[in-house]
Amino acid sequence: MSNYKFGKVETHFEIKAGAERFYDVFLNRPHHIPNMITSQTREKLPSVDINDDDHFSGGKVGTLVSWNYIQDGKAKVAKEIIEAIDRENNSITWKVIGGDLLEHYKSFKFIQQITTQQGDQASSMVHLSLEYEKVDDNVPDPHALLQLVIDIHKDVDAHLNITTQSAA
Repeated sequence: MSNYKFGKVETHFEIKAGAERFYDVFLNRPHHIPNMITSQTREKLPSVDINDDDHFSGGKVGTLVSWNYIQDGKAKVAKEIIEAIDRENNSITWKVIGGDLLEHYKSFKFIQQITTQQGDQASSMVHLSLEYEKVDDNVPDPHALLQLVIDIHKDVDAHLNITTQSAA
């Protein structure tokens, strides 16, 4: 029996949207994301709710966000709190504090950073990291969840590029 319980899956990929504009969506308007993604992805992420007592006035440490998603045909929720924000480096860390993920993981964090490509203001690089501690060795690494997060990011990028082109 393995003692491997801590884990991390990560990826990075290029997007066409500017780093700050893309970062703004996830920090300040995550509840708009379901309206920015394709219908195929929306079937997997039907809604995002902001649970901010002061009415949402922009992303800040302590903001509660509920991501309502579908996995293996079942409705699930990940209740997260924004744990850290680094505006200079376009980075957000979300910590899961409730919901279905905690049935399989003792702890779970999503870390997102968007950087401008060196010498290319027209494109950016997204780095996603999922850090977790499994409740036991039988829990799989969250590769399917990482793929959903990638799909969401790519759809938001496509939406931002369409709105930029139509505004020009």
